[in-house]
Amino acid sequence: MIQFIITGWHFNQQDTYDVLKQLEDMNEGVSVFFSCHKEPPQNIKDNFDYEVFYNGAEECGAYDQALEHLNLSDETIIFFLHDDLIIKDMEFINICLSKLNEGYKVIGNGRDYADNFDPFKKTDIGIKEEFDGATFKDYVKDETQHLFDSVLQIVKVRPSFICMTAGSVKEMGGFEPRKEAYIPPLTKADEWCPTDEPHYRGTKGLGSYGNLFPALVCYKMNKIFGHQRITWLSDTYVDSPYIYECQRGGISEMHPMRSSYGMKMSNVIPYINELAAVKKNINNPIHWHPSDSWKGRSVSLKEKIEKETQSSLVDLETDSNFYDWKIVVWQDVLNILDKHIIKDNFVVVDLCCGNGFLLHMIKQKYPNCIVVGVDLFLYNAWNDITKANKGVFFTQMSIEEFVKIKPKFTIDIGLTFNTLRGWTKEDVLDIDLSTYKVSRSNATDPRNLLYNWINENCKIKLTNLGGEISWP
Repeated sequence: MIQFIITGWHFNQQDTYDVLKQLEDMNEGVSVFFSCHKEPPQNIKDNFDYEVFYNGAEECGAYDQALEHLNLSDETIIFFLHDDLIIKDMEFINICLSKLNEGYKVIGNGRDYADNFDPFKKTDIGIKEEFDGATFKDYVKDETQHLFDSVLQIVKVRPSFICMTAGSVKEMGGFEPRKEAYIPPLTKADEWCPTDEPHYRGTKGLGSYGNLFPALVCYKMNKIFGHQRITWLSDTYVDSPYIYECQRGGISEMHPMRSSYGMKMSNVIPYINELAAVKKNINNPIHWHPSDSWKGRSVSLKEKIEKETQSSLVDLETDSNFYDWKIVVWQDVLNILDKHIIKDNFVVVDLCCGNGFLLHMIKQKYPNCIVVGVDLFLYNAWNDITKANKGVFFTQMSIEEFVKIKPKFTIDIGLTFNTLRGWTKEDVLDIDLSTYKVSRSNATDPRNLLYNWINENCKIKLTNLGGEISWP
Protein backbone atom coordinates (compact mmCIF):
# COMPACT_ATOMS: atom_id res chain seq x y z
CA MET A 1 0.00 0.00 0.00
CA ILE A 2 1.29 3.45 -0.97
CA GLN A 3 -0.29 6.52 0.61
CA PHE A 4 0.29 10.08 -0.57
CA ILE A 5 -0.45 12.73 2.07
CA ILE A 6 -0.50 16.20 0.55
CA THR A 7 -0.75 19.49 2.38
CA GLY A 8 -3.64 21.48 0.96
CA TRP A 9 -2.77 25.17 0.82
CA HIS A 10 -1.51 26.55 -2.52
CA PHE A 11 -3.51 24.31 -4.90
CA ASN A 12 -1.49 25.67 -7.82
CA GLN A 13 0.12 22.64 -9.54
CA GLN A 14 -2.61 21.08 -11.65
CA ASP A 15 -0.19 18.95 -13.66
CA THR A 16 1.01 17.32 -10.44
CA TYR A 17 -2.58 16.68 -9.34
CA ASP A 18 -3.49 15.20 -12.72
CA VAL A 19 -0.60 12.75 -12.50
CA LEU A 20 -1.48 11.71 -8.95
CA LYS A 21 -5.13 11.32 -9.87
CA GLN A 22 -4.36 9.01 -12.77
CA LEU A 23 -1.84 7.08 -10.68
CA GLU A 24 -4.50 6.52 -8.02
CA ASP A 25 -7.16 5.55 -10.56
CA MET A 26 -4.87 3.05 -12.26
CA ASN A 27 -3.57 1.37 -9.13
CA GLU A 28 -5.64 -0.14 -6.36
CA GLY A 29 -2.59 -0.03 -4.09
CA VAL A 30 -2.19 3.77 -4.24
CA SER A 31 -4.25 6.35 -2.33
CA VAL A 32 -4.00 10.14 -2.35
CA PHE A 33 -5.23 12.27 0.56
CA PHE A 34 -5.24 16.05 0.82
CA SER A 35 -4.77 17.35 4.37
CA CYS A 36 -6.08 20.88 3.89
CA HIS A 37 -5.60 23.93 6.08
CA LYS A 38 -8.12 25.91 4.09
CA GLU A 39 -11.09 25.05 1.88
CA PRO A 40 -9.83 23.34 -1.31
CA PRO A 41 -11.01 24.25 -4.82
CA GLN A 42 -13.66 22.16 -6.51
CA ASN A 43 -11.22 20.14 -8.63
CA ILE A 44 -9.61 18.79 -5.45
CA LYS A 45 -12.99 18.02 -3.88
CA ASP A 46 -14.16 16.22 -7.00
CA ASN A 47 -11.06 14.08 -7.50
CA PHE A 48 -9.46 13.29 -4.14
CA ASP A 49 -10.17 12.18 -0.61
CA TYR A 50 -9.62 15.22 1.60
CA GLU A 51 -10.32 16.82 4.97
CA VAL A 52 -10.11 20.42 6.10
CA PHE A 53 -8.30 20.56 9.44
CA TYR A 54 -7.56 23.38 11.85
CA ASN A 55 -4.82 25.56 10.39
CA GLY A 56 -1.97 25.02 12.82
CA ALA A 57 1.72 24.03 12.69
CA GLU A 58 1.86 24.35 8.88
CA GLU A 59 2.77 21.13 7.02
CA CYS A 60 3.90 19.27 10.15
CA GLY A 61 0.47 19.82 11.66
CA ALA A 62 -1.22 18.78 8.43
CA TYR A 63 0.80 15.56 8.31
CA ASP A 64 0.01 14.62 11.90
CA GLN A 65 -3.67 15.47 11.43
CA ALA A 66 -3.81 13.24 8.36
CA LEU A 67 -2.03 10.36 10.13
CA GLU A 68 -4.52 10.52 13.00
CA HIS A 69 -7.41 10.58 10.52
CA LEU A 70 -6.17 7.77 8.26
CA ASN A 71 -4.85 5.31 10.88
CA LEU A 72 -2.50 3.56 8.45
CA SER A 73 -0.92 0.13 8.92
CA ASP A 74 2.80 0.00 9.72
CA GLU A 75 3.64 -1.47 6.30
CA THR A 76 2.14 1.47 4.41
CA ILE A 77 4.68 3.50 2.45
CA ILE A 78 3.89 7.19 2.83
CA PHE A 79 4.88 10.07 0.59
CA PHE A 80 4.42 13.37 2.44
CA LEU A 81 4.22 16.18 -0.14
CA HIS A 82 3.61 19.90 -0.32
CA ASP A 83 0.88 20.71 -2.80
CA ASP A 84 3.14 23.10 -4.74
CA LEU A 85 5.66 20.45 -5.78
CA ILE A 86 6.50 20.08 -9.46
CA ILE A 87 6.80 16.40 -10.36
CA LYS A 88 9.17 15.95 -13.28
CA ASP A 89 9.54 12.16 -13.34
CA MET A 90 7.50 9.51 -11.52
CA GLU A 91 10.60 7.32 -11.29
CA PHE A 92 11.00 8.80 -7.79
CA ILE A 93 8.52 6.21 -6.55
CA ASN A 94 10.63 3.27 -7.65
CA ILE A 95 13.83 4.87 -6.33
CA CYS A 96 12.27 5.51 -2.93
CA LEU A 97 10.98 1.94 -2.71
CA SER A 98 14.47 0.68 -3.52
CA LYS A 99 16.04 2.91 -0.87
CA LEU A 100 13.57 1.69 1.74
CA ASN A 101 14.45 -1.89 0.79
CA GLU A 102 18.13 -1.00 1.25
CA GLY A 103 17.42 -0.05 4.87
CA TYR A 104 16.98 3.72 4.72
CA LYS A 105 14.27 5.05 7.02
CA VAL A 106 13.84 8.58 5.68
CA ILE A 107 14.12 9.82 2.08
CA GLY A 108 14.04 13.48 1.11
CA ASN A 109 14.17 15.14 -2.29
CA GLY A 110 16.97 17.73 -2.47
CA ARG A 111 19.55 17.63 0.32
CA ASP A 112 18.84 20.21 3.03
CA TYR A 113 21.51 21.99 5.03
CA ALA A 114 22.83 20.29 8.15
CA ASP A 115 22.33 21.92 11.54
CA ASN A 116 23.77 21.89 15.04
CA PHE A 117 20.44 21.80 16.81
CA ASP A 118 20.13 22.99 20.41
CA PRO A 119 16.81 21.92 21.97
CA PHE A 120 17.48 24.17 24.99
CA LYS A 121 17.64 27.40 23.01
CA LYS A 122 15.01 29.90 24.18
CA THR A 123 12.48 31.92 22.20
CA ASP A 124 11.84 35.28 23.87
CA ILE A 125 8.55 35.74 22.03
CA GLY A 126 6.68 32.48 21.57
CA ILE A 127 4.13 31.42 19.02
CA LYS A 128 1.58 32.47 21.66
CA GLU A 129 2.01 34.11 25.04
CA GLU A 130 2.26 30.91 27.06
CA PHE A 131 5.35 30.02 25.05
CA ASP A 132 7.16 33.32 25.73
CA GLY A 133 10.60 32.44 27.06
CA ALA A 134 10.12 28.75 26.21
CA THR A 135 12.86 26.51 24.89
CA PHE A 136 12.63 24.70 21.58
CA LYS A 137 12.10 21.51 23.59
CA ASP A 138 9.00 23.03 25.20
CA TYR A 139 7.27 22.82 21.81
CA VAL A 140 7.73 19.05 21.72
CA LYS A 141 5.03 16.49 22.56
CA ASP A 142 5.13 15.03 26.07
CA GLU A 143 5.73 11.52 24.77
CA THR A 144 8.89 12.53 22.86
CA GLN A 145 10.38 15.00 25.37
CA HIS A 146 12.92 12.41 26.53
CA LEU A 147 14.59 12.36 23.12
CA PHE A 148 15.61 16.01 23.26
CA ASP A 149 18.39 15.70 25.81
CA SER A 150 21.45 17.25 24.11
CA VAL A 151 22.76 19.49 21.37
CA LEU A 152 22.91 17.30 18.25
CA GLN A 153 24.48 17.64 14.82
CA ILE A 154 21.68 16.68 12.47
CA VAL A 155 21.13 16.15 8.77
CA LYS A 156 17.77 17.39 7.53
CA VAL A 157 15.09 16.65 4.97
CA ARG A 158 12.74 19.40 3.91
CA PRO A 159 9.11 18.72 4.85
CA SER A 160 8.00 19.43 1.29
CA PHE A 161 8.96 15.83 0.37
CA ILE A 162 9.46 12.96 2.79
CA CYS A 163 9.11 9.24 2.16
CA MET A 164 8.84 6.85 5.13
CA THR A 165 6.88 3.82 6.20
CA ALA A 166 4.02 4.41 8.60
CA GLY A 167 5.81 2.15 11.05
CA SER A 168 8.88 4.41 11.06
CA VAL A 169 6.71 7.50 11.50
CA LYS A 170 5.09 5.87 14.54
CA GLU A 171 8.50 4.84 15.87
CA MET A 172 9.61 8.47 16.00
CA GLY A 173 6.32 9.61 17.54
CA GLY A 174 4.91 11.34 14.48
CA PHE A 175 5.58 14.96 13.59
CA GLU A 176 6.01 17.95 15.89
CA PRO A 177 4.97 20.24 17.59
CA ARG A 178 2.58 19.55 20.45
CA LYS A 179 -1.07 20.50 19.90
CA GLU A 180 -0.83 23.58 22.14
CA ALA A 181 1.48 25.11 19.51
CA TYR A 182 -1.01 24.66 16.67
CA ILE A 183 -1.44 28.38 16.07
CA PRO A 184 -2.30 29.83 12.64
CA PRO A 185 -0.23 32.69 11.24
CA LEU A 186 -1.26 36.27 11.96
CA THR A 187 -2.61 38.08 8.90
CA LYS A 188 -3.01 41.69 10.10
CA ALA A 189 -0.39 44.41 10.43
CA ASP A 190 0.93 44.68 13.97
CA GLU A 191 4.00 45.64 16.01
CA TRP A 192 6.03 42.87 14.35
CA CYS A 193 4.91 43.15 10.73
CA PRO A 194 3.84 46.45 9.12
CA THR A 195 1.82 44.71 6.39
CA ASP A 196 -0.93 42.11 6.24
CA GLU A 197 1.53 39.44 5.14
CA PRO A 198 1.23 36.14 7.10
CA HIS A 199 3.61 36.07 10.07
CA TYR A 200 4.04 34.80 13.62
CA ARG A 201 4.47 36.72 16.85
CA GLY A 202 7.84 38.37 17.06
CA THR A 203 8.66 38.06 13.33
CA LYS A 204 7.86 39.62 9.97
CA GLY A 205 7.25 36.30 8.25
CA LEU A 206 6.72 32.57 8.62
CA GLY A 207 10.32 31.39 8.79
CA SER A 208 10.66 31.19 12.57
CA TYR A 209 8.22 28.38 13.32
CA GLY A 210 8.01 27.23 9.72
CA ASN A 211 11.64 26.17 10.20
CA LEU A 212 11.53 25.17 13.88
CA PHE A 213 8.82 22.51 13.64
CA PRO A 214 10.50 20.57 10.77
CA ALA A 215 13.83 20.85 12.63
CA LEU A 216 12.24 19.20 15.67
CA VAL A 217 11.11 16.35 13.43
CA CYS A 218 14.58 16.00 11.87
CA TYR A 219 16.14 15.93 15.34
CA LYS A 220 14.01 12.88 16.14
CA MET A 221 14.87 11.22 12.84
CA ASN A 222 18.59 11.59 13.59
CA LYS A 223 18.20 10.54 17.20
CA ILE A 224 16.15 7.40 16.54
CA PHE A 225 17.38 6.18 13.14
CA GLY A 226 20.84 7.75 12.89
CA HIS A 227 22.00 10.01 10.09
CA GLN A 228 23.16 6.95 8.11
CA ARG A 229 19.52 5.94 7.58
CA ILE A 230 18.55 9.31 6.07
CA THR A 231 19.09 9.96 2.36
CA TRP A 232 17.94 12.11 -0.55
CA LEU A 233 17.09 11.84 -4.23
CA SER A 234 19.62 14.57 -5.00
CA ASP A 235 22.42 16.59 -3.40
CA THR A 236 20.95 19.78 -4.88
CA TYR A 237 18.90 21.94 -2.51
CA VAL A 238 15.12 21.73 -3.29
CA ASP A 239 15.70 20.11 -6.67
CA SER A 240 16.28 16.65 -8.11
CA PRO A 241 15.80 15.07 -11.55
CA TYR A 242 12.39 13.93 -10.31
CA ILE A 243 10.90 16.73 -8.19
CA TYR A 244 11.26 20.47 -7.68
CA GLU A 245 10.19 21.93 -4.34
CA CYS A 246 8.63 25.35 -4.81
CA GLN A 247 9.08 27.87 -2.02
CA ARG A 248 5.83 29.35 -0.78
CA GLY A 249 4.11 28.36 -4.00
CA GLY A 250 6.66 29.49 -6.60
CA ILE A 251 10.04 28.79 -8.17
CA SER A 252 12.82 30.52 -6.27
CA GLU A 253 15.24 32.83 -8.10
CA MET A 254 17.90 31.89 -5.54
CA HIS A 255 17.28 28.15 -6.02
CA PRO A 256 15.94 27.73 -9.57
CA MET A 257 14.82 24.47 -11.10
CA ARG A 258 17.89 23.00 -12.80
CA SER A 259 16.34 20.25 -14.90
CA SER A 260 13.44 20.78 -17.25
CA TYR A 261 9.84 20.12 -16.36
CA GLY A 262 8.77 17.22 -18.58
CA MET A 263 6.35 14.99 -16.71
CA LYS A 264 4.43 12.64 -19.00
CA MET A 265 1.66 10.31 -17.96
CA SER A 266 3.40 7.30 -19.48
CA ASN A 267 5.94 7.54 -16.64
CA VAL A 268 3.16 6.45 -14.30
CA ILE A 269 2.53 3.12 -15.98
CA PRO A 270 5.23 0.96 -14.32
CA TYR A 271 3.62 1.50 -10.92
CA ILE A 272 0.23 0.20 -11.96
CA ASN A 273 -0.57 -3.03 -10.20
CA GLU A 274 -1.65 -4.86 -13.37
CA LEU A 275 1.92 -4.75 -14.72
CA ALA A 276 3.73 -4.67 -11.39
CA ALA A 277 2.86 -8.37 -11.42
CA VAL A 278 -0.18 -10.32 -10.34
CA LYS A 279 0.54 -12.22 -7.12
CA LYS A 280 4.27 -11.54 -7.54
CA ASN A 281 6.82 -9.01 -6.39
CA ILE A 282 8.39 -7.55 -9.51
CA ASN A 283 11.75 -7.19 -7.75
CA ASN A 284 11.66 -10.77 -6.47
CA PRO A 285 10.16 -12.95 -9.21
CA ILE A 286 9.24 -16.53 -8.37
CA HIS A 287 11.84 -19.19 -9.00
CA TRP A 288 11.61 -21.27 -12.12
CA HIS A 289 10.31 -24.79 -11.60
CA PRO A 290 11.61 -26.88 -14.55
CA SER A 291 9.04 -29.61 -14.10
CA ASP A 292 6.26 -27.12 -14.82
CA SER A 293 8.01 -24.87 -17.30
CA TRP A 294 9.27 -27.54 -19.66
CA LYS A 295 6.06 -29.42 -20.34
CA GLY A 296 5.87 -29.97 -24.10
CA ARG A 297 9.35 -28.61 -24.81
CA SER A 298 12.00 -30.53 -26.67
CA VAL A 299 15.22 -31.60 -24.98
CA SER A 300 17.37 -29.62 -27.42
CA LEU A 301 15.43 -26.43 -26.74
CA LYS A 302 15.66 -27.10 -23.03
CA GLU A 303 19.45 -27.17 -23.30
CA LYS A 304 19.48 -24.01 -25.41
CA ILE A 305 17.36 -21.92 -23.07
CA GLU A 306 18.82 -23.46 -19.92
CA LYS A 307 22.20 -22.12 -21.03
CA GLU A 308 20.69 -18.77 -21.92
CA THR A 309 19.00 -18.37 -18.52
CA GLN A 310 22.38 -18.73 -16.83
CA SER A 311 24.12 -16.15 -19.03
CA SER A 312 24.96 -12.73 -17.61
CA LEU A 313 24.73 -9.56 -19.67
CA VAL A 314 28.51 -9.65 -20.09
CA ASP A 315 28.27 -13.25 -21.32
CA LEU A 316 25.77 -12.19 -23.96
CA GLU A 317 27.80 -9.18 -25.06
CA THR A 318 31.01 -11.22 -25.37
CA ASP A 319 29.41 -14.16 -27.17
CA SER A 320 30.00 -13.19 -30.79
CA ASN A 321 27.54 -15.76 -32.12
CA PHE A 322 24.78 -14.26 -30.02
CA TYR A 323 25.79 -10.61 -29.83
CA ASP A 324 26.68 -9.94 -33.46
CA TRP A 325 23.57 -11.66 -34.71
CA LYS A 326 21.25 -9.95 -32.25
CA ILE A 327 22.69 -6.54 -33.04
CA VAL A 328 21.80 -7.03 -36.69
CA VAL A 329 18.32 -8.42 -36.06
CA TRP A 330 17.23 -6.17 -33.21
CA GLN A 331 18.56 -3.12 -35.04
CA ASP A 332 15.77 -3.66 -37.54
CA VAL A 333 13.31 -3.37 -34.68
CA LEU A 334 14.95 -0.15 -33.44
CA ASN A 335 14.81 1.30 -36.95
CA ILE A 336 11.07 0.62 -37.08
CA LEU A 337 10.57 2.19 -33.64
CA ASP A 338 12.38 5.31 -34.84
CA LYS A 339 9.68 5.88 -37.42
CA HIS A 340 6.83 5.70 -34.93
CA ILE A 341 8.13 7.15 -31.65
CA ILE A 342 7.19 10.79 -31.13
CA LYS A 343 8.30 11.09 -27.49
CA ASP A 344 11.28 9.73 -25.60
CA ASN A 345 9.58 8.60 -22.39
CA PHE A 346 7.32 5.92 -23.85
CA VAL A 347 6.50 2.64 -22.11
CA VAL A 348 7.23 -0.64 -23.88
CA VAL A 349 6.22 -4.14 -22.79
CA ASP A 350 8.00 -7.19 -24.25
CA LEU A 351 6.04 -10.39 -23.76
CA CYS A 352 8.16 -13.53 -23.76
CA CYS A 353 11.19 -11.23 -23.57
CA GLY A 354 13.74 -13.99 -23.02
CA ASN A 355 17.02 -12.66 -21.66
CA GLY A 356 15.80 -9.09 -22.16
CA PHE A 357 18.55 -8.07 -24.57
CA LEU A 358 16.17 -6.30 -26.93
CA LEU A 359 14.82 -4.22 -24.04
CA HIS A 360 18.41 -3.47 -23.03
CA MET A 361 19.13 -2.16 -26.53
CA ILE A 362 15.94 -0.09 -26.53
CA LYS A 363 16.85 1.36 -23.14
CA GLN A 364 20.36 2.23 -24.34
CA LYS A 365 18.94 4.12 -27.30
CA TYR A 366 16.01 5.73 -25.46
CA PRO A 367 17.23 6.25 -21.87
CA ASN A 368 14.05 8.04 -20.74
CA CYS A 369 11.69 5.21 -21.68
CA ILE A 370 10.26 2.62 -19.30
CA VAL A 371 10.69 -1.06 -20.27
CA VAL A 372 8.84 -4.04 -18.84
CA GLY A 373 9.77 -7.63 -19.68
CA VAL A 374 7.70 -10.73 -18.98
CA ASP A 375 8.81 -14.32 -19.56
CA LEU A 376 8.03 -17.84 -18.42
CA PHE A 377 11.66 -18.35 -17.41
CA LEU A 378 13.96 -16.48 -15.06
CA TYR A 379 17.14 -15.07 -16.66
CA ASN A 380 20.33 -14.02 -14.87
CA ALA A 381 20.82 -11.17 -17.37
CA TRP A 382 17.71 -9.48 -15.98
CA ASN A 383 19.55 -8.48 -12.81
CA ASP A 384 22.44 -7.03 -14.83
CA ILE A 385 20.13 -5.07 -17.14
CA THR A 386 18.12 -3.75 -14.17
CA LYS A 387 21.28 -2.57 -12.41
CA ALA A 388 22.62 -0.95 -15.58
CA ASN A 389 19.49 1.07 -16.33
CA LYS A 390 16.81 2.97 -14.46
CA GLY A 391 13.19 2.27 -15.32
CA VAL A 392 13.62 -1.42 -16.15
CA PHE A 393 11.28 -4.09 -14.76
CA PHE A 394 11.22 -7.86 -15.31
CA THR A 395 8.86 -10.48 -13.95
CA GLN A 396 8.34 -14.21 -14.45
CA MET A 397 4.84 -15.27 -15.39
CA SER A 398 3.05 -17.77 -17.60
CA ILE A 399 1.28 -16.58 -20.73
CA GLU A 400 -2.05 -17.92 -19.52
CA GLU A 401 -1.67 -15.93 -16.32
CA PHE A 402 -0.45 -12.78 -18.01
CA VAL A 403 -3.27 -12.46 -20.53
CA LYS A 404 -5.76 -12.33 -17.66
CA ILE A 405 -4.39 -8.88 -16.84
CA LYS A 406 -6.70 -6.21 -18.21
CA PRO A 407 -4.99 -2.84 -17.74
CA LYS A 408 -7.15 0.27 -17.47
CA PHE A 409 -4.83 2.15 -19.82
CA THR A 410 -3.27 1.76 -23.25
CA ILE A 411 0.41 0.79 -23.35
CA ASP A 412 2.58 2.76 -25.77
CA ILE A 413 4.36 -0.19 -27.41
CA GLY A 414 3.79 -3.94 -27.20
CA LEU A 415 6.41 -6.42 -28.47
CA THR A 416 6.52 -10.18 -28.77
CA PHE A 417 8.91 -12.17 -30.95
CA ASN A 418 9.65 -15.89 -31.36
CA THR A 419 7.04 -16.66 -28.75
CA LEU A 420 6.71 -20.26 -27.58
CA ARG A 421 9.36 -21.36 -30.02
CA GLY A 422 10.57 -24.89 -29.80
CA TRP A 423 7.62 -27.25 -29.78
CA THR A 424 10.03 -29.34 -31.84
CA LYS A 425 13.70 -28.86 -32.53
CA GLU A 426 12.93 -27.64 -36.05
CA ASP A 427 10.83 -24.84 -34.60
CA VAL A 428 13.80 -23.28 -32.79
CA LEU A 429 14.04 -20.47 -35.30
CA ASP A 430 14.68 -16.85 -34.54
CA ILE A 431 13.53 -13.82 -36.48
CA ASP A 432 11.91 -15.25 -39.57
CA LEU A 433 8.75 -13.38 -40.44
CA SER A 434 7.36 -16.33 -42.39
CA THR A 435 7.66 -18.80 -39.53
CA TYR A 436 4.49 -18.21 -37.52
CA LYS A 437 1.05 -18.39 -39.05
CA VAL A 438 -1.40 -18.20 -36.17
CA SER A 439 -4.62 -20.06 -36.66
CA ARG A 440 -7.55 -17.76 -35.93
CA SER A 441 -9.74 -20.80 -35.24
CA ASN A 442 -7.44 -22.15 -32.52
CA ALA A 443 -8.40 -19.78 -29.72
CA THR A 444 -6.52 -21.81 -27.10
CA ASP A 445 -3.16 -21.46 -28.85
CA PRO A 446 -1.14 -19.35 -26.38
CA ARG A 447 0.28 -17.40 -29.30
CA ASN A 448 -3.24 -16.35 -30.18
CA LEU A 449 -3.80 -15.24 -26.59
CA LEU A 450 -0.73 -13.00 -26.73
CA TYR A 451 -1.55 -11.69 -30.19
CA ASN A 452 -5.03 -10.69 -29.08
CA TRP A 453 -3.76 -9.13 -25.84
CA ILE A 454 -1.27 -6.93 -27.68
CA ASN A 455 -3.90 -5.84 -30.21
CA GLU A 456 -6.33 -4.90 -27.44
CA ASN A 457 -3.94 -3.14 -25.06
CA CYS A 458 -1.09 -1.55 -27.04
CA LYS A 459 -1.02 1.50 -29.31
CA ILE A 460 1.90 0.22 -31.36
CA LYS A 461 2.28 -3.52 -31.98
CA LEU A 462 5.43 -5.20 -33.18
CA THR A 463 5.29 -8.97 -33.49
CA ASN A 464 6.06 -11.85 -35.80
CA LEU A 465 3.31 -14.00 -34.36
CA GLY A 466 1.08 -13.47 -37.34
CA GLY A 467 3.70 -13.72 -40.04
CA GLU A 468 4.37 -10.02 -40.43
CA ILE A 469 5.22 -6.89 -38.50
CA SER A 470 1.97 -5.09 -37.91
CA TRP A 471 1.09 -1.57 -36.88
CA PRO A 472 -2.23 0.03 -36.04
